Amino acid sequence: MKFITFIMAALLSLSAFSFVEDVAIDPKTGDTIIVQKTNNPLGKIIFVNDLDENFKQEINLLPIESTSARFEIELLSTGNVVALAVIDNRFVLKKITKENNKWIVQEYPSAYGNHVVGNLSTLINGDFSYNSMLEDEEMIQILDAKTFELKDKVPARLARLKALSIAPSLEVADEVSPSNIEIINSEDDGGDDEIDYSRTGMGFAAGAITGLGISYRRHLANKWGYQFTGIPWASSTSYFVSLGANFMRTLHATKKTRFMAIGGISSYLRGNYSIDWDRCDYSKPQEPGEDYVDPCAGLEEQWNRNNTINIGVGIGMEFSLGQNIGLAIELPVVLMLGNEIGIYPIPSVSLIYYF
Repeated sequence: MKFITFIMAALLSLSAFSFVEDVAIDPKTGDTIIVQKTNNPLGKIIFVNDLDENFKQEINLLPIESTSARFEIELLSTGNVVALAVIDNRFVLKKITKENNKWIVQEYPSAYGNHVVGNLSTLINGDFSYNSMLEDEEMIQILDAKTFELKDKVPARLARLKALSIAPSLEVADEVSPSNIEIINSEDDGGDDEIDYSRTGMGFAAGAITGLGISYRRHLANKWGYQFTGIPWASSTSYFVSLGANFMRTLHATKKTRFMAIGGISSYLRGNYSIDWDRCDYSKPQEPGEDYVDPCAGLEEQWNRNNTINIGVGIGMEFSLGQNIGLAIELPVVLMLGNEIGIYPIPSVSLIYYF
């Protein structure tokens, strides 16, 4: 009761026109740290102690005034507090420690940034985290409590869905939909819920609609993907160019496999500088005793070109050959447009290194 009474008294001692922004309490030592929400342009932090009613200390977190600043504090461990100050799109994290019964703002460790952050929290292992907006996605950033160095980043939506899977009665934001987001579960080795659909890599591909050559392949988090492939070579008497653009839709995925619907278009361009052998006259057989007559006599060398366009749709499978290597085998039905027109099932193969 004494503890609760003292905390209430400390809170009431603040200006009647202000209220608490954040508070941290150490039940072991009775230390209580309070940050005002309003009328606090310098980020004043008030330190009191339930076991020592005469103890009171104030620290200003900011060197200059800012009426738009907001603040959070979190108890890391006994005698160790992390304070967060956010001004517009900038933030600073400072460590405050208690030494010889006095609280001191430390120059190290600290952290700075130029994006919106909030929801400062202490983790069960002693580290701490905050939420931030990075590239239009909310991320939970986990920092080492001793060094303030970044240890990991987790999409906040995954954390919310993981909490929902553990406790279905919890409420999550309306925009979070289990139908288009997967939950990472390190205890299982298979299933949709483990998959991070987004992957990017480069490698080699060969096929009717993929084209032939060096390939850039990317799977997006929304289960769509694309691949571009191409290679040229040329000499003084010939050339060859292959270009391909393909699109993929992941229908089902596990940690080791991905089943896809595919579609794409490619073009093969070939050219040779020579005579047109198809125009040679082989209709007159040579009779015994006659002088040899070149069936290609009179024909001049020229550029002969052969262009083929392939359009196809089908299905494909991608297999994980390791942590970073994927092998995609696809079977599209291909409409081939060139000197001849035809429809053929022609497989494609891609070997990709993901990074």
